[in-house]
Amino acid sequence: MLAALLFIGKAFSLATHVIPDAELAKRVRLTRLADFVKSPDAHVRTADFEASRDEDSLLVARGRDRAGKLWELHLSAASHGLWVTAAERTRTYFFAGYTGGAGMAPPAWIVALSFDSQRRPVTFCVRGYENYGNTGIEELVNLDGTGPELIVREWVETDALPDARSGYYVTTLYQQRGIYWYRVDGRHGVKTYPLFERWIILPGRQPQEVPAPPESRGWLHNYGNDPSLGGSSWNCEF
Repeated sequence: MLAALLFIGKAFSLATHVIPDAELAKRVRLTRLADFVKSPDAHVRTADFEASRDEDSLLVARGRDRAGKLWELHLSAASHGLWVTAAERTRTYFFAGYTGGAGMAPPAWIVALSFDSQRRPVTFCVRGYENYGNTGIEELVNLDGTGPELIVREWVETDALPDARSGYYVTTLYQQRGIYWYRVDGRHGVKTYPLFERWIILPGRQPQEVPAPPESRGWLHNYGNDPSLGGSSWNCEF
């Protein structure tokens, strides 16, 4: 089940700097619909669904498609925020929260919710080191002017050295096209994705951006949600 992150934007910031600040400044503008930290029991009504807590304190979004069929999306009790944006004529909602992860575990989850022509819900779900707050999701950007992209950062532990913790922060990029999201490798903005930053956690050792290691093909996940490409457009379990 999913969980959520506090509205303290930098509390879980990842100390990786492979993307220049100028690129991160190209953020997609979001409108906040709910702050579930300040108002945990808020009942939210949107043009497409309602969201409220159930008897177990889980956040549940409910709506009906064009045929009148009821749908429900069950989120975590630790859901902390809801925003909306209208991009490429597609209204998309973003829920964000905290996974409960500690140490190097990914602390945040993001669920993007869109609707097809029959008003059926379509979800895109990721876990990583995203930051969010009053002004939206910091990693939701528009690098190429072609639509929203979400920067997703993950940790891969290698422990190649016996006396030190080591691994890589892997950064991938997902782009929204209509109601679906696709992992987009290659040049976007000033960087070429995916990005790999090598970490050896020892005194005096600094992280270093490196070319893709030979074994990195096994590290890369594809969270794209287009069913025609094998993606899942509904299942948000991690």
